[in-house]
Amino acid sequence: MAMLSRAASSAARRPLLPPPRLLAVRAMASSLFGHVEPAPKDPILGVTEAFLADPSSDKVNGAYRDDNGQPVVLSCVREAERRIAGNLNMEYLPMGGSVKMIEESLKLAYGEDSDFIKDKRIAAVQALSGTGACRLFADFQKRFLPDSQIYIPTPTWSNHHNIWRDAQVPQKTFTYYHPESRGLDFSGLMNEIKNAPDGSFFLLHACAHNPTGVDPTEEQWREISHQFKGLPVVIQREMPRQSEFSLKMDTKLDVLSHTQRTWDFMDKEQDA
Repeated sequence: MAMLSRAASSAARRPLLPPPRLLAVRAMASSLFGHVEPAPKDPILGVTEAFLADPSSDKVNGAYRDDNGQPVVLSCVREAERRIAGNLNMEYLPMGGSVKMIEESLKLAYGEDSDFIKDKRIAAVQALSGTGACRLFADFQKRFLPDSQIYIPTPTWSNHHNIWRDAQVPQKTFTYYHPESRGLDFSGLMNEIKNAPDGSFFLLHACAHNPTGVDPTEEQWREISHQFKGLPVVIQREMPRQSEFSLKMDTKLDVLSHTQRTWDFMDKEQDA
């Protein structure tokens, strides 16, 4: 018994080694992906990393934080959780996503009484966040309009460039931010639109431009829409973080309605 006890004790002290086959698989995987370099750090998300590493007790980062610096979950989000919890089945959704969610999202974006919705002039699918939506559109653009290109604002969310690059869609940047005034370079933006080649796509942020937070005024949106209306270019809009910024919902509806009317005009001109 003593010998058995000492043997068990000795075995317990020895480190457990993975089986040889597992070691071989790990070595092969290490060799197979050894050439893959880490992606460059995102300059925006890097702020969060710097925040977490900062030992200061007076640091502030992000929106919706309480007095202790902790994230605040809005009461409307908690109410949505309460209504949804336990009330939905877990069946697979249709390929285009939840029909009900799409219908309600269109009402939110374009208004309950939108003629575009009533006349069924808007095609929509559910996507996994704004990134997923952009990737779906980029693939759609490459497949059905292979000779087109995308214009992306300077600056923009860095992943936008990756999305269209990986979809193999040619991309260019257009003037947007004016560093000296920390505002919109409106004249530069208008010139870029005017000089864009036929069939170009423009990625516009309908509100809360990322990362600058600079948005056109309502009157500027009208002028932008008017400029697009006279040119054979197509607008793609992104409308993120609606509740985080001060742009009123009726203004956003007006922005989308103006650009949608522009797109509708272009469709009719094409049909003619």
